[in-house]
Amino acid sequence: MKNSWSCAAACALTRSTWAKGALTVGALQHFWQTVAKPGYEKHFSRANPPLVRIRNFLNWLQGLQREKFRNIGRVLGWPFFTLGCELGAQEPMVSDELCEIEAAELFYYESAIRDALDQDIIEPSDPRAEALSLRAAVEGILARARILNDPDELRALTALPMNLLRPKPRRKAMVLSADKEAAPVS
Repeated sequence: MKNSWSCAAACALTRSTWAKGALTVGALQHFWQTVAKPGYEKHFSRANPPLVRIRNFLNWLQGLQREKFRNIGRVLGWPFFTLGCELGAQEPMVSDELCEIEAAELFYYESAIRDALDQDIIEPSDPRAEALSLRAAVEGILARARILNDPDELRALTALPMNLLRPKPRRKAMVLSADKEAAPVS
């Protein structure tokens, strides 16, 4: 009798765990399709200079976090990173979905960095390594703001592209004016 109860309990727990994983994957896909991907597509448009793309996305991300803070009273962070830290190793289904999303996110950064290199406006580097570094810094800033529940921590996002990507001297770099438009400097 004890063995059949243990098997039934284990099966129920497995079904429950699978259902939670499937629900989490559905929520991640929904957030990606309705919020994150449209944000990336809008702000990483090739109509904008490469460093402006990155900066505009980070400004949007900061605004999104501040809006959530005003409405909910908490800095929520980026759900892909937060759930990845919490569930990634425990839930293979969630981990697989997060890996797909992470690859898509990284593509946007890497593409902008590659374009900046092609336009000779940043120092030579490995675009993938730079994209990984930039994303890691963004995730770290978001995590810190979440832990401290302090949206002012998000201000550090603004300086990231210029600090990490090492723009070339002003004669070749794109200067970002106060109104968020790019203007070449000679």
